[in-house]
Amino acid sequence: ILLYARPMLTLIYGANYGPGYLPLTIIATGYMVNVATGLNQNILMLHKKTNIVFWVTTSTAVFNIGLNLVLIPLVGILGAAIASGATMAAENLIMLWKAKSLEDLSFNWVYIGKFFVAGVPSAIISRTIFYLDVGHLVELAISGVSFAALYFALLLSLNTFTEDDIIVLETLLERLGLESDALLGYLR
Repeated sequence: ILLYARPMLTLIYGANYGPGYLPLTIIATGYMVNVATGLNQNILMLHKKTNIVFWVTTSTAVFNIGLNLVLIPLVGILGAAIASGATMAAENLIMLWKAKSLEDLSFNWVYIGKFFVAGVPSAIISRTIFYLDVGHLVELAISGVSFAALYFALLLSLNTFTEDDIIVLETLLERLGLESDALLGYLR
């Protein structure tokens, strides 16, 4: 969504929706924080800390309303997107902080960084390919396939896959009826 918001909106809904790419990108960034911080609300509820979930959710909702009241008159829909993305990120970061006090949550930043290192050049190259002048649908297909192939190749070269990942891949290949002993051997 971050790379293809404008062309996708234009392709699916028409040129009038193209300018909506920036609010969509801002909200998607808030969702990325949500995904990156994990299942913090579930951890809190597992520990019967529903009061924390209630107060965090309520306070961030009030914060969202306040930000909307300030930002929408100033910058319109962009203000609403900023308010939504910021409060979504804030809610998840607060719940992460609270969940870390209850569980020994650790993050393998080297492992996480490998996905970022593989994703950035893949995104830049695939977005550059998107500017070929062969029609939006063809450009999107070529760009998407090139991103997936380059991303996977970089993850392979960075030795990112864990034993659990290899088991999942092996099971998937078996169910699809595909033989890939060379790939699985390389991963191991």
